[in-house]
Amino acid sequence: NKLKYIDLSDSLVTIEAHAFESNWALERVDFPSTLKSIGNVAFGGCGADSIIIPENTSLGTYAFNWSAMRYVELPTSYYNIATQYVFTNCSNLNRIKLKSPTLLHGNTSDFVSNKGNITLVVPDYLVSSYKLDSYWYTYKDVEGFGTSEVDTWTINNPVVLDASSRLQGTPNVNINYTTLTM
Repeated sequence: NKLKYIDLSDSLVTIEAHAFESNWALERVDFPSTLKSIGNVAFGGCGADSIIIPENTSLGTYAFNWSAMRYVELPTSYYNIATQYVFTNCSNLNRIKLKSPTLLHGNTSDFVSNKGNITLVVPDYLVSSYKLDSYWYTYKDVEGFGTSEVDTWTINNPVVLDASSRLQGTPNVNINYTTLTM
């Protein structure tokens, strides 16, 4: 394949398994907000430098394996790593922005393969939680970002704020967690 840019339909819901696999010429792909699923190995071996995953989009096993990307941004709705090997063998990957308002859980062990080269960027109030977590502390670094840049929070796990932490801005909030304590 020699596609350099993929212009995906605004009504696209699913990208099937192996859809754009081994397309090293691919420089850019913009996902529509309607996307709900990226299949197994859909972008494995692609040349895109960065990707931004839309809200409520699931990622298949090896979805971006062996890709050339340097930057990945995961939405606030991505709170649980359900499949293994999503970003393995992406040797150029050096920055992952996790916009989830809670610490990511799930099948983290094989999420990426070069943790020591990757800086995580997480909401300011979660930096300490990531640095102290038994999996995430092995990453190169953990940096915070101001929460005012988030328009909508999707909360699936308890949010823990200390006395000095505040959510900034006036975002919309979607709560998918069944037990709330005050």
